[in-house]
Amino acid sequence: MSLLSSLLGGCVGCIVAPVEVTEPAATAVSPAAPSEPVAPPEPVAPPEPAAPTIPSPAAIRPTLPHPAGLGPAPPPMALRPTPTIVAAPPRSASTLVSTHHSRVPRGWAVDMSAGTSVPISAGAALQVESPPRILGQLELGGLPSGYVDLLNVLARGGGSPAGSLARGAGRRAFVIRAAVGVRPLKRRGLELRAGYTGALLGQDVTTLSTIAAAADTELADVDRDVIVQSTLHNIHAEAGWRWLIRGHFLVRAAVGYVHSLGARLSLSPDPKASSEEVRRTDLALGQIADAAAFTAVRSPLLTLHLGYRF
Repeated sequence: MSLLSSLLGGCVGCIVAPVEVTEPAATAVSPAAPSEPVAPPEPVAPPEPAAPTIPSPAAIRPTLPHPAGLGPAPPPMALRPTPTIVAAPPRSASTLVSTHHSRVPRGWAVDMSAGTSVPISAGAALQVESPPRILGQLELGGLPSGYVDLLNVLARGGGSPAGSLARGAGRRAFVIRAAVGVRPLKRRGLELRAGYTGALLGQDVTTLSTIAAAADTELADVDRDVIVQSTLHNIHAEAGWRWLIRGHFLVRAAVGYVHSLGARLSLSPDPKASSEEVRRTDLALGQIADAAAFTAVRSPLLTLHLGYRF
């Protein structure tokens, strides 16, 4: 009983004993300093996605299934290497322009044409134009018999007997025309030319009486026919226009004038004629040539040619 009483008294003493409560000490609070503005955080770019990795063709080696019991498996099949394609750089505009007309140098022009220059020739012509627009022309042709008749008509009713004989002896002559000129307008087809016209190796049949009348002299056996050969030297000038179609085909037309400067007449060899007769006939033909030097050809010209530019 005494032990139980002592235990109960101790427990009651523990409960009744006063408990001391400690209050927390007051903390001095200082006034807060004004806060400074804070810059917003910079945006962070999202990470770039990694490029997909494509295995090289050499790393892909397909393996075919191999049945068991048929010996060692074959090595993996190798793929053929991928060809490398290299694209050539495009040609520049200057290269294209320089190779477009590669047959002649840049700035030059070569024309081939065929046509007629009434009433002096019919044939073909070659004309070259240089970069300063200087023209050079060479024409080869013939003098048709009909053009000689037209020359006689244009010579005011046939002209003098000497001029008529000189023109008649020029039938079927070989005609050569050489000229130089200029194209004064850069973007236009106006052409101006002047040069030489020669009617060579012409011949015609006449009588000694015609020669004697033209030379105002006397010849024996005046009723006999003879062959007279002639050479006529002339100058010409013309102004014309050239039309170029599709860069190559051309039409050339011109008007001009031709005037004779000299003539040479000779008698074709005749075995029937005596030496004295040949001498007197040649002397008479010389007088006719001198008289017809500036009157044999005096005519306007009308030229028309069709051709091609290279």
